[in-house]
Amino acid sequence: MASRIDDNSSLEDDLNRLSFDSDINILLLGQTGVGKTTFINAFTNYLSYDSFTSALQGEIISLIPASFHVMNPKTFQSTKIHIGNPDMNEHADDRGQSNTQACQSYKFIFGNRNLRLIDAPGIGDTRGLEQDAKNFEHILAFISQYKYLNGICILLKPNEERLNILFRFCIKELLTHLHISARENIMFIFTNSRSTFYAPGATAPQLRILLDDLRRSTHVDVPFSGENTFCLDNEVFRFMAIYKHGMAFPSEQLQNYAESWNVSSTEYIRLFSHIVNCKPHHVQDTLSINEAQQLIRKLGRPISEVTRLIIKNLVLARQYEEQLRACPSNERDKFEFLPQKSARFVSLRYPCTVCTSDQCTRVIFVDNEVKLEYASECHRNCRLRKIEQEVINHPALIFCSSMDRTTGHCKNCGCKYEKHMHITYRYQEYTTYIEMKSNCRQSNRSSITYETWLSTIHNRINDLKEEQQCMMNIAMKLSCYLHQNAISPYNDDFLAYLDLFIHEEQLKQTVNHSNEVLIDDLQRLANQYRQEIDLFQNTMPRLTVEQKISISTTESTMKGVKEIFDLVTKLYSLPINGSLIREQVEGLKDSQRRKIQDHEIVIKVPCSGTVCSIVEQLDFVLSPTIVTSI
Repeated sequence: MASRIDDNSSLEDDLNRLSFDSDINILLLGQTGVGKTTFINAFTNYLSYDSFTSALQGEIISLIPASFHVMNPKTFQSTKIHIGNPDMNEHADDRGQSNTQACQSYKFIFGNRNLRLIDAPGIGDTRGLEQDAKNFEHILAFISQYKYLNGICILLKPNEERLNILFRFCIKELLTHLHISARENIMFIFTNSRSTFYAPGATAPQLRILLDDLRRSTHVDVPFSGENTFCLDNEVFRFMAIYKHGMAFPSEQLQNYAESWNVSSTEYIRLFSHIVNCKPHHVQDTLSINEAQQLIRKLGRPISEVTRLIIKNLVLARQYEEQLRACPSNERDKFEFLPQKSARFVSLRYPCTVCTSDQCTRVIFVDNEVKLEYASECHRNCRLRKIEQEVINHPALIFCSSMDRTTGHCKNCGCKYEKHMHITYRYQEYTTYIEMKSNCRQSNRSSITYETWLSTIHNRINDLKEEQQCMMNIAMKLSCYLHQNAISPYNDDFLAYLDLFIHEEQLKQTVNHSNEVLIDDLQRLANQYRQEIDLFQNTMPRLTVEQKISISTTESTMKGVKEIFDLVTKLYSLPINGSLIREQVEGLKDSQRRKIQDHEIVIKVPCSGTVCSIVEQLDFVLSPTIVTSI
């Protein structure tokens, strides 16, 4: 049976020492039900057995759970066949929907080379085009964690009489977000091709028409030839499951599937041989709409937290100024240090789902300061997929294992799922001190006078105000961009956090904490922000999902993407708080990368005790010495 390696630390250490360039990354795309999952399962069995006969005698290997119905030709009785162990990512029993609900990677280790197959949700979800768009956003976010893609495999059935808008959407979105150079890495794989004598069949002319239309409309020429086209039939995997279930078959059928095994395993070798000799497509070569959207969503909490930090520091600076003015000249040395708030971000070992409701939040005293603590950790080590980190009321939270999907309430704390948040770090404030005499000397190298002292504190206040206004303006522009360009509905994270912080500060007043000025300033900012967003939305044209997709490649849209990254660069360069925001965002990116690695299934080749001929051939094919350099 295939080795699934999760906690083997020594092996993980060895893998971490491997060069990243040793990885061959292949993305599998296709319409729902085309056979991406079967493609991976069948490949694992080809690696495990040297022939169809030995496979029938051995144990069927299923990395991904699957189920299907089969009818006995003699009794006409339907039987449901289950393969593999249940997996939260696979909805094997949901007929009509994509079995794969989120991206999952499978890393096959060939010596010092890794072959990674990335299984993605199917295009053509029964829930409509908007769900397809959401799935594609998830796919793009997933692959953005990799430096490059070696192959983009589009799986098709050979007997499709027409290819609809969903296929066009799939190709167009790829080229929109990955850059047109990705066309050289596109492969067409025809599944179930035994019925068409291992040829593309009726699908080929339809595909040709679609690609010709695409070339005329976008000026992008996607190759479609014998070199990047592969025909195989992985129904042998299902046949093995049926055979082991006890159903008898005549010898001619066994011979047909034996031929299918040989043809398909040979096509796998030809496919990977072609892929490794293609120039890898660097995912980060261009600034994509998806990258911009992912970055903006990661900025919601950091900008909000730093905004609150600035307001607290403005309050402290003004109090310092008032005390300095009221202080006799002979006692001014007591005000040598200006207290200011700073923050650190402590990454959690595992992601956690917490509740932000009043009943699950408690006021505590730490170092003589009033703080709020999320008392209810409803799900430690939460491995929820397709979830935006650090976002309140994210719709995917309903799928957390701590939630009752029927009622929408948490099984641990009893609160609604909308009150919960998926977090990857803790935000910790602490007090630091600025030496005012040193700052006075920097501004005026002569004697330190009372006026110099006041001027220095004024400069500090003005600098904080400028950064606050700059951050508000940038947050506004980022939010407007998402409101206009995000395919799926966008909940404003910045505003949600401002409202949460206002509520948290109000809770602190239950222990007689004096923070009215802070609450008023936060409320003023929230109202100002809300008014400007409402004004923007009232003047913004209402676009459908189809319209947003159709304009995603326009020159103006790509210019807008560049402006977004320029704004973020400006945000990071703020002299007082820019590095703090960058630190948070980079921490979120690292957490996302770790999350993807945690969900990767590693398979040590050979999967069985014996080395098969296909393994020996792939060892040679995947040898780094014959791969085109990056």
